[in-house]
Amino acid sequence: MPRLTHDELVQKIKEIGEMLGKRAEGPWGPVCKHDCVWRDNPYANPRLVWEVCDKGNLDKDIASLIWAVKNWNAKGILVLFEESDFHTAQKKLAQESQIYPLKADDMLKLHSLLQAGNIQAVRSIFAV
Repeated sequence: MPRLTHDELVQKIKEIGEMLGKRAEGPWGPVCKHDCVWRDNPYANPRLVWEVCDKGNLDKDIASLIWAVKNWNAKGILVLFEESDFHTAQKKLAQESQIYPLKADDMLKLHSLLQAGNIQAVRSIFAV
């Protein structure tokens, strides 16, 4: 799959949220500017918060997701481009049951599944 930029991948995440019937926005947040948040409606707290790490600050992105879990009881997904960052994130998030690291290529596969009409299958993965 072609390598996307940070902003292009965030746009794909927003598209996935919209296809699943969520209000997808970003950057958004009162304290941390999260790359993308999914909400059920404009007045609800985010249910799913996304950070995309591409040569950025991994610790900052993890802290941002931990903040969202603690303050909104949201789940977090940390999307990573680099294999080494993915393994580092897995170790750092081992005790965080609400935050999941995900490879950028796998995120693009989910987007492709939705575009192919597999909305129910992807919705069941996210349980949204």
